[in-house]
Amino acid sequence: MMSNADGSQPVRRKGQAAFALLLALLIAGTVWWTLSVPHEPGRLYDAIPANAVLVSEHRNLGGRAPALVENTLVQALLTAGGVDVREAQKTLRDKAVQAWLRRLLAHESVVAYVPALGFSGQPAWVFASWIGGWSQRLRWQLALDLLPDLQPFRCRDGRFVWHLATTGTNRANATLSFAIEEGILLGCLSENPTAARFLVDVAERRASVPSARAAGTLAASRLHDRTGPPDRGWLNFGPGPGAPHLCLPPFLDVELERLAQNAVYVNAYADCGLPPAPHMGQQPSLAELDRILGDTPEAICLFPPAYIDTFCPRLVSWPAGRILEEVLRTPDGEQAAACAFVALFGGPHTGSFHLHVIPLKVPTLMAGVNTASRKDGLSRALRLLDRLNADWRLGLVPKTVSVGDRYLAAVVESTANNVYADCPIEDRAGYAVSDNWLIVSSNAKALLAILARTNGEEQDRVEPSAWRRRLCEHGAAAYGWVDIPRAGETVARALDIYALVLSLQDATSSKQVRQDVQRAKDWIRYAGAVKTCSLWLDTAEQASRLRVRAGE
Repeated sequence: MMSNADGSQPVRRKGQAAFALLLALLIAGTVWWTLSVPHEPGRLYDAIPANAVLVSEHRNLGGRAPALVENTLVQALLTAGGVDVREAQKTLRDKAVQAWLRRLLAHESVVAYVPALGFSGQPAWVFASWIGGWSQRLRWQLALDLLPDLQPFRCRDGRFVWHLATTGTNRANATLSFAIEEGILLGCLSENPTAARFLVDVAERRASVPSARAAGTLAASRLHDRTGPPDRGWLNFGPGPGAPHLCLPPFLDVELERLAQNAVYVNAYADCGLPPAPHMGQQPSLAELDRILGDTPEAICLFPPAYIDTFCPRLVSWPAGRILEEVLRTPDGEQAAACAFVALFGGPHTGSFHLHVIPLKVPTLMAGVNTASRKDGLSRALRLLDRLNADWRLGLVPKTVSVGDRYLAAVVESTANNVYADCPIEDRAGYAVSDNWLIVSSNAKALLAILARTNGEEQDRVEPSAWRRRLCEHGAAAYGWVDIPRAGETVARALDIYALVLSLQDATSSKQVRQDVQRAKDWIRYAGAVKTCSLWLDTAEQASRLRVRAGE
């Protein structure tokens, strides 16, 4: 008996050791489950609605946020989203905030702008950040009310979202709401205090809108590639106003090359199917165009006329587009022009639109094409009038105007009984022919003023214009340049007129469109802080490369 008792002690000790080991394994497993979630950054796109028009993905956003918010373009985007930039900068300098940013934004994050989120249809900024095991700890802290600044809201299905009254925004009723999925923190800045709940529905495929990942967007599969730049994204050129007349690539992949305080350098890629073209800066006729236009354009785009067939194959179905088509496209049997341009003018070069005998200022648009000679340019101008008369019986006739020896210019008058014929002569269209260019203008007065300037003291100007100096920085088959403050003011005034016309026609049914117009004006105003934007399109490779420099 004694021996049996003595022999049971080792057995008991072994049992206790085994139990202790199992208990330790259970505790370790619980801790591991609490602190660890398998790294699956691709799941971030499960919560991003597919109707997002602007999506960006970032690595270690929390560690770089204080530096990013100092950039002019980032500040413009924050302001457009209703964020008070000064308040944001002050908040990011707080040590406690920095600690939380390092926890919640240390890995991959996706930020998106959704023009219509959920059933409310209100615009919103949304984000999804990979936080791994912190998702479990956040749930516990919120359940124990250890984060008093976040207020819980119980949804009808029993799920919780948390919201924070955003005192640092310019929107009186803007709310930052949060939700938690396994390994992911979801957030939404909108007027709906529970909008983050919709992101959960998107992630769980219970929403009316599919996720970006389910829709098969291009960037959703690129988040796993950690060899690329830390900031990248895409723009979605889905159906929208004007889309029937434009053929843009469905997605434009964007990579942030460099971020300076007052400038952003971006590379964008898209498969546009564009044929290779010589570098625009090598065109000898640009020197003459620069001498004619100088720094008067607020925005200008230079491109080979052949690109019209790619981007605007249905311009003919749009009345004003038919005129552009006739000006820019090369007639059958003739040698293709090397260069064409479209430019926007405002300020002293605006025209007038008469609304119930009230003159309203409108932008002036000019389009031009490189020609072989004055004779060639003049024949194209007359052929343009003939075709417009044949199609629409406008009775257009040119009236020659003297502007010196360098140019042949004319104001286009009408012998028909139509609205155009009733316009004052200074608000009618016009054209000019030089040695190498045919230029057509929606406002003859603006065109004649620009031509008179080049016949005056500045005719032998050597210093290139701002848009041409930027053009020569990179090789480009096509090029665009915008003076954002000037062009923005001009476009905003045109949008005001558009909204006024809609209001007079039908104030009730046009309410949503007028709200969209106001939103577009807000974005234009915020973008003015960027000053200028230049774009160089290189088609040498299979995927066209667009270089963008926003800022000085």
